[in-house]
Amino acid sequence: MKPTRLIFLLTCILFTANITAQSLNQIVADSEALYQNYSSSLVFPKNSYLPDSLYYKLPTHKSINSFNIELNELESKQYKKDIGLVFKATANYNFRNAFEEFSGGYIRGRIRAEIEWNILKEGYSQNKIKSERKKNEINILKEEDLRLNKELWRRQFRVDYNFVLNKEIITLYSNFLKFENEYFDILNKMYFQKLIKREKLIEVSNQINVIKFQLELVKKENTVIKDSVSSQFKTLNKLPILKVELDSVALLKENNKLFYKEENIKLQHHPINDYNFSVYVNQNYTNSSTTHNIFPSIGLRFRAPIRFNHRREIIKTKIKILRAEEADFRIGKYNSILTQFQEYNEKIRDLKNQYKVWQVLEERSRIIKFLKLEIQDTESGLALLNLTEQKFKVLENIIQIKRKMYSNFSKIYEMNTEIDFYDFVSLYKFKDEKNRQIVTLTKSSKFSLEFQLKFLKTKKVHKICVLKDDIEVQTFLKERKINFVLTQFIKELSAEELINDNLQTIKN
Repeated sequence: MKPTRLIFLLTCILFTANITAQSLNQIVADSEALYQNYSSSLVFPKNSYLPDSLYYKLPTHKSINSFNIELNELESKQYKKDIGLVFKATANYNFRNAFEEFSGGYIRGRIRAEIEWNILKEGYSQNKIKSERKKNEINILKEEDLRLNKELWRRQFRVDYNFVLNKEIITLYSNFLKFENEYFDILNKMYFQKLIKREKLIEVSNQINVIKFQLELVKKENTVIKDSVSSQFKTLNKLPILKVELDSVALLKENNKLFYKEENIKLQHHPINDYNFSVYVNQNYTNSSTTHNIFPSIGLRFRAPIRFNHRREIIKTKIKILRAEEADFRIGKYNSILTQFQEYNEKIRDLKNQYKVWQVLEERSRIIKFLKLEIQDTESGLALLNLTEQKFKVLENIIQIKRKMYSNFSKIYEMNTEIDFYDFVSLYKFKDEKNRQIVTLTKSSKFSLEFQLKFLKTKKVHKICVLKDDIEVQTFLKERKINFVLTQFIKELSAEELINDNLQTIKN
């Protein structure tokens, strides 16, 4: 080959390599900039305070139950004022002047006006019983009133917390979509230079389409329910993660509904309900061919059915039916409570798992950033972006879990009719766990002691061991006032081995 051709070929190779290197450096710079833009904004949602606006009283408009109480009160007063007086009037005119043997004349007409006082059935005593039954029904409705108000509150609360959680997810999806678009551009450049496979590009592209669809759907939902949201929730942009104070739970507390229902059965079959007794006063006028009579009269009326009475057996049977229905109702309630507690327990477990995933992602991010100070690996930037994408997904899962938890504990709160809201819930606290791994710090030809120590701090290693014969390492730690444990041999693994394992994970 001629010298001129060789020089030209080498020049082309160097020029191409220079362009590729510049392009690769630009991708690394873009990756670093993208990571820095989003790393600070991605924070795990730990609770700081409990807003006072989470619980509120419903508007003062009356519920159906309130109107029913009001109606029963009016009917009870009406029965109480009704003492059983009845006015009766009859008039009769004979067009054919029929002869009446009893009076011995032709009766042309009769008029009778009467006032009757019913004392037992359909009168004074039974109206008193009806008034008592209405009072019992009022007491039953009042026993139900608190539960029904909590049911109405839960329905409104569902609209409110979904509106705020939708605002959270809209903010998250908007940031996630921006990140994925920029991440896709970087992957596209890397794919163009054949640095990555096409699978990751397709995966991110599909993720972008999914986020767009979900974002549009959530925005539409908030637009639909906005007018029904309580005023204090419209200003909230985020909801805390809550937990149920199990010690305050007192489910299915005994109430007096059963007692009032049993009393009404007894009143319904009261003995006087079968007997009629009344006192009457009337004024009579008779017009006949022989005489005109006007005379008053007074009398008593009594009526009793002649039959075999099973009143007591009927009362006992109806009470047995009522108690059986109440037992079935309570079993159904206990099943509902059991279901809600199981769901709550599952959500707490999911929440803890997501927190552990977040801690793992945080730890991996810290390790990668720390190792980049020692090695210049172009794949580490892509690894950080992949971890950032996973963090977005964790935050999305947290919001979905929080939505289910709010639905869950609002139903449990509804079943606790007499407990105050802020005695029932509190902020959920996440606990940071230290790394219980035992690592031995030794001298290394690849990594300095200072670097190894910083790496162990990044890993939050709880226990550091040092070989008894390694005086240099012992002195190094003592100067920095770091506690350590002396050992005869390397326990579990050394700091150097731990670093190499993490480097291998990054490259894979």
